[in-house]
Amino acid sequence: MSRPAPWKLALLPLLIAPALVACGSDDSGTDAGTADGLAAVSVTGDVGAEPKVEWKEAMAADSEDDTTTAVTGDGPKLTDADTALVALTIGNGFDKKTVYSSYTNGSGLESVDLSGADTLPVLKDNLVGATVGSRILVTANAKDVFSGAGNSSLGIGNEDPLLFVLDVLGPFTPSGTFPATAKGTVPGVTVDGDGKPTGLTFAASKPDPKLALTVVSKGTGPAVTLDGPLAVDYLGQVYGASKPFDQSYSKGQPLVGKLSGLVKGWQKELVGLPAGSRVLLSIPPKYGYGSAGQPSAGIKGTDTIVFAIDILAAG
Repeated sequence: MSRPAPWKLALLPLLIAPALVACGSDDSGTDAGTADGLAAVSVTGDVGAEPKVEWKEAMAADSEDDTTTAVTGDGPKLTDADTALVALTIGNGFDKKTVYSSYTNGSGLESVDLSGADTLPVLKDNLVGATVGSRILVTANAKDVFSGAGNSSLGIGNEDPLLFVLDVLGPFTPSGTFPATAKGTVPGVTVDGDGKPTGLTFAASKPDPKLALTVVSKGTGPAVTLDGPLAVDYLGQVYGASKPFDQSYSKGQPLVGKLSGLVKGWQKELVGLPAGSRVLLSIPPKYGYGSAGQPSAGIKGTDTIVFAIDILAAG
């Protein structure tokens, strides 16, 4: 199972290295054929799907920041202690082009630490207090976003006006408690003082030979799709082993990506489950890593792998 790079390892360094990229358009005036802020652009489409961005005119470079909540979600409200799970689209109002979209870059979602000192204010200021399920539109000048510079990696000049489309897709916090005691082939889950899984325990000597999904609790968010954005916390352990081979709960960064890039067992069983769901999933080799196993994780070709999973966001 691949683990796509989260926000701080993927896009964020591009957005916090302005000293290398102080270049690009420097037109600070309002020319004919330009419009201020959000008046220059139309953004349509459903939250959780790539927005359709249509530029009516170029955006004036000296436009003041402009923010609106185009869609108000009915999910949880984000606090400054949360890690927001956001599908992000960035448009350049100077040349009227989309320069970045997490919908198409492979990860689907970005993890944005709202408590982080290095998180861009344009994100933090507009996400804290927002509700999950919202679409927020923000315009800002590159010099304000990038501390006086632009970003050549994204094709952004130091005076370019920018559009940010923020689709807030999570986190949905799962309810229900993982079973503490194993029963039959369904594992028990040990947790730390914060209730985060630390390992699995097993009762039966042999695992279920088939794919086996146990829904601990069902969420209320959007349903998981094969190619849409997905974020989960998870713990994986070989059936009968004494400790996990991988987990995200203690790392503070969920797995973000698309279900189509993960093992077949996840693809077959998680599609259709709503965000906010908590499940246990037992995967025989046929739907896991096959006869080759995954030696780097200590998984043999005959091993059944078992996961505790919290679905935090989907689209």
